[in-house]
Amino acid sequence: MKGHLLSLLAFLGVSAIIVMLWCAITFKIVPLIIKWVPDGAPKVGDAFGAVNALFSGLALAGVIVTLYLQQEELKMQREELKFTREELAKSAAAQKESSKSQQFTAELSTRVAIMEYYQFLIANIEKYQHGKGTKHGEALTTLIGQAEEIMKMLEKLPEKG
Repeated sequence: MKGHLLSLLAFLGVSAIIVMLWCAITFKIVPLIIKWVPDGAPKVGDAFGAVNALFSGLALAGVIVTLYLQQEELKMQREELKFTREELAKSAAAQKESSKSQQFTAELSTRVAIMEYYQFLIANIEKYQHGKGTKHGEALTTLIGQAEEIMKMLEKLPEKG
């Protein structure tokens, strides 16, 4: 940014000098040439030709400074895009990890709900038999299976410390 400011100040300084030269030539030197030299008109035209050359050079310098500044801006923009891509990759990885964690939590909650349901059935098996054969052993086996599944899931959890 400091380089841009220095470039701009240098360009403005050169521009101011050229404008002052043009004013000096136009309002001071040209009238003197016309008074002193009877054939001064062609020389006046030549003087303006030199000023036109100065302005053409100034325009070329402006184009060069503009190209340089654009090149610097493009470099900075490329760096920003690189950092943005890196941050987006980090964000995507974090979101993926969060999604895995949420999925695990949902599966665990489902298993716990099923286990609670079977615990309820075992606790109240006599109320719901209604003369049918006992399913107490089957419910207990399912409850133990669900508990084992939950333990396996918990063992897969990464340790946080």
